[in-house]
Amino acid sequence: METVLVEKIGQVMHITMNRPEKRNAFSNLLWKEFSDALVQFDEDDSMRVAIVTANGPCFCAGSDIKELALGTHKAPEGREDWGFAGLTRHTYKKPIIACVHGAVYGGGLELMMACDLVVAVRSAKFALPEPTIGAMAENGFINVINQIPYRIALELLFTGEPIDSERAWNIGLINRIVESEEELLPEALKIAEKICQMAPLPIEFSKEVATRCQGLPSKAPSAAWDVVDEVAVKLYASHDFAEGTNAFREKRKPVWTGK
Repeated sequence: METVLVEKIGQVMHITMNRPEKRNAFSNLLWKEFSDALVQFDEDDSMRVAIVTANGPCFCAGSDIKELALGTHKAPEGREDWGFAGLTRHTYKKPIIACVHGAVYGGGLELMMACDLVVAVRSAKFALPEPTIGAMAENGFINVINQIPYRIALELLFTGEPIDSERAWNIGLINRIVESEEELLPEALKIAEKICQMAPLPIEFSKEVATRCQGLPSKAPSAAWDVVDEVAVKLYASHDFAEGTNAFREKRKPVWTGK
């Protein structure tokens, strides 16, 4: 059985983790096939947004504990520096939306936090339980302390206790809550379709700026504003910027090329 299923829906790539009998815990095979899918998405010019979902009762329970115990758990060759799932320490240029349900624990939460947007089922639970097996959330530290209030981040890191979707939404960990798993993909597709209506380059450049400037001071002068200026120069020299402004002036729908 394939551990990852890939479907193209218009300009959206739907990537599904498919190891339900193991709660989608990341084996070496799942790690490789999942990161292969993300690379395929980022390199395919016809794809604008990726949506990550999971089969079975659980989004992702983290790493395969059996492989960890045997000392055989490792990243795919050539992707050793990309972090868990080939995602937590590697940036893809286009938006990735996570659709989560059930247990979003350990590496599953780290994977979710490495995505750009999150839709969650109300019944989902979120936790970093690594200390319960003598480990720490090494692939989640930076994201969790950057994405939510510091003391709440430490509570997750220190206690391993799960939080529910309502609290996750209140602290800014997720974007939207739906009532059932059946609503996850349609809600994510609504977001993806809005993104696909925008010009490709501003979306990619906005993600680049957000990634490079996270944690930097916002008061000018700062390195953050240097990044904004650097990327803006590239954007305003692009074909799509000229096309967008000309289309607005001519009262017609723009034709984006991503160049």
